[in-house]
Amino acid sequence: MGPSVAMEELPQKVRIGTTEAWLEIADEADEIQRGLSYRYEMDWNRGMLFCFPNAERRGFWMRHCYFDIDLAYLDSNGVIQQILLMKAEPIGTPSSRLKIYYSDSDAIQYVIEMNAGWFEANQIKVGDTADVTKFRSKLNLPIKNKTKSHSKN
Repeated sequence: MGPSVAMEELPQKVRIGTTEAWLEIADEADEIQRGLSYRYEMDWNRGMLFCFPNAERRGFWMRHCYFDIDLAYLDSNGVIQQILLMKAEPIGTPSSRLKIYYSDSDAIQYVIEMNAGWFEANQIKVGDTADVTKFRSKLNLPIKNKTKSHSKN
């Protein structure tokens, strides 16, 4: 069995485009590493917001994730730069064989993960804005080459 997935903070209501969602805030190293790992499902309007202390190119993977996830890469102003579908990998896939979903931009400071199809169903697209800039990373140092959200082990 994997580590506990309970987050200490309650989800926060965040406007994404013209829609509101309830996001768990991952703003500390252990939360960023754990991400949505070890969860079997997630309510439709729930997700996770990853807050980084700096803007750079990001890469996320699907380690120990049981369902497909939409991932949105956002710049420091909360503008969506890219939306990707991340496919669940077979459980037990070695880290070295997991697909890494890199951002096209090197100016990504926030990442939102939602259920697969959520952005399209809510007509949210690249260029739309999410009200995320009120959230800040609790990390003191930039995270370099370690932004894979689902890589505890």
